[in-house]
Amino acid sequence: MILANTHLHRTLVDQGSSTDILFKPAFDKLGLDEKELRAYPDTLFGLGDTPIRPLGFIPLHTTFGKGIKSKTLSIDFIVVDVASAYNALIGGITLNRLGVVVSTPHICMKFPTLEGIATIRGDQKLARKCYNESLNLRELSELDLKYETRTAIKAECLTDFVAEYTGDQEETSTAWELYVDGSSNKVGSGTGIILVNQEGTQIEVFLKFEFPASNNHAEYEALIAGLKLEKEVSTTKVVAFSDSQVVISQINGEYQAKDPNMRRYLEKINEYLGQFPKTEVRHITRELNSRADALSKLASTKPWENSRSLIQETLQEPSVMKADTKIDVLEVSGLDLDWMTPLIEYLKFDILLEEQKEAKKIQREAQHYTLVKSVLYKRGISTPLLKCVSTSKTEAVLDEVHNGICGNHFGKKSLARKVIRAGFFWPTLQKDAVNFVNKFQPYQMHANFHVTPPEEPICVTSPCPFAKWGLDLLGPFPQVPGQVKFLIVGVDYFTKWIESEPLATITAQKSRKFLYRNIITRFGVSHSITTDNSTQFTDSTFRSFMASMKIKHQFTSIEHPQENGQAKVANKIILAGLKKRLQEAKGAWAEELPQVLWAYRTTPHSTTGETPFRLAYGIEAVIPIEINEKSLRVRFYDEVGNVQAHKEELELLPEVREQAKIKEATLKQRMTNSTIKGSFKEASPQTTWS
Repeated sequence: MILANTHLHRTLVDQGSSTDILFKPAFDKLGLDEKELRAYPDTLFGLGDTPIRPLGFIPLHTTFGKGIKSKTLSIDFIVVDVASAYNALIGGITLNRLGVVVSTPHICMKFPTLEGIATIRGDQKLARKCYNESLNLRELSELDLKYETRTAIKAECLTDFVAEYTGDQEETSTAWELYVDGSSNKVGSGTGIILVNQEGTQIEVFLKFEFPASNNHAEYEALIAGLKLEKEVSTTKVVAFSDSQVVISQINGEYQAKDPNMRRYLEKINEYLGQFPKTEVRHITRELNSRADALSKLASTKPWENSRSLIQETLQEPSVMKADTKIDVLEVSGLDLDWMTPLIEYLKFDILLEEQKEAKKIQREAQHYTLVKSVLYKRGISTPLLKCVSTSKTEAVLDEVHNGICGNHFGKKSLARKVIRAGFFWPTLQKDAVNFVNKFQPYQMHANFHVTPPEEPICVTSPCPFAKWGLDLLGPFPQVPGQVKFLIVGVDYFTKWIESEPLATITAQKSRKFLYRNIITRFGVSHSITTDNSTQFTDSTFRSFMASMKIKHQFTSIEHPQENGQAKVANKIILAGLKKRLQEAKGAWAEELPQVLWAYRTTPHSTTGETPFRLAYGIEAVIPIEINEKSLRVRFYDEVGNVQAHKEELELLPEVREQAKIKEATLKQRMTNSTIKGSFKEASPQTTWS
């Protein structure tokens, strides 16, 4: 347990206690000041024969676990000045917050984290020592005696005391028999481990691998994991059994380990065996090792939910590196890790920088990061996990989002936000986005100039998506193959979704076909359509079609001021996007149109705070940068889970649309209130291609 950036030992876990206690000696050793204590009005019972008046309480950030499998909570510790063998006491409320399962016989507790199940094991010798000291303190209190720390004793007095009271003590030894077996198949790999002591106590563990392993490698991993368990139970004699003839013969020196990976495993095993006073490694038949064999098959094939009575663990990576693996095991995304290196070293190996100030900074920042299969991710707010990008790749990511297939030469803030929405992060993202846009010449040439609107904005809201559309015409453009030189545009008032189609001629028949084919058959029959007074929209062919579909036809005129210029705005966006993408090659505008529309549909809008794609389909579109750099949802794509997650997103879509509607109405109201009536100028004529 880490308390106030200090590893704290001698912590008592008491599920029956309703409070968390920090004893005064530990409070002083942590360097805390009594001025930081807050008043605690109640009296404590159960710490002695008489009620205890606390000195106060202090909130402290406390970390349980180690590395990526850890949890940090803010705990209000009650400070008491009472003699105790322990430094702190963790009560039932905090244990419930952690979701802890406690095993008192094994002095062990487990709790869930984002990276799997975390396990904390106590030291049996230290636990026994604390228990005995607690009994001694209790006996002294019953005799009305006060315990005081022993002062210095002369050497000869201490020698006489030891000679008089030290009797013949038998050397106690603990031996645990270790049975292991490894299994590997197409489904997965895993091991079974069984520990049995002289009293018949049995510990069963199955270990699942998150990496591919051969049968021999699985056998070695089983032995390594078993020897780690032997060390945790403080055994003095190891007797290990396995049914693998190859592995046992290599360990006993009967066979040679010629394979480089096997040699690495053998060196690792010998290193662990050297930590015990006495060791034996024996070969047994599979029949005598049937229980461990069953556990290994369980670990490599069965789901975890079927075996809750066993101790279950997951091994994320091999205990030794493969021979053809690079020495730099910290490689995550390219060779240049720069800012990520200290965080990965701390999360993966608990390594900190020598400088104390920088080390504390890394510890604080590491709480916001996690490792998933050796890849560093930042815990996001709008997105669960953001993939961290090294400095050498930041410009490539910005260039792909800004100038790629779905790029639209965004502004500085929009560029940074779209990178975040795509699932990527680095500390200088906003600064780099500003520098990137400032150096991009086409953006400077075609940047928008903010001026006073030519007419007073009128608040128009839509009751549901695709209920109200605006239609408009754009052109003429340079003629391209297919004889097309005009553009008809439709925009939904709520989602801001744009539909567009190049046309050779602009007639009422063409307008009717566009309305039916691009809007009605895709998005349903609309409640109303708003157009200007162009002949293509006032012709009897178009109006009769609208009447037959029972669609309300509204005009943008003085008598019908229902339209707020959204179709015109859509035209402006398309025109600006085409100019930015084409620059001098204006003859290819029809080919670039789908990419301009894609960029528009996948970019968040300030009016709603969402992309048109999400408001239309309930989820964000996958853009090319996510494929190239493998964002979180692409890297861990699961077909079944994706369908379920999509259904859940659709359940939440009405709420998302409602929030977007409220935000849009609020923004329009703010614009209306800030507009000075009477200062509007005559609207400029329709923009044409120049």
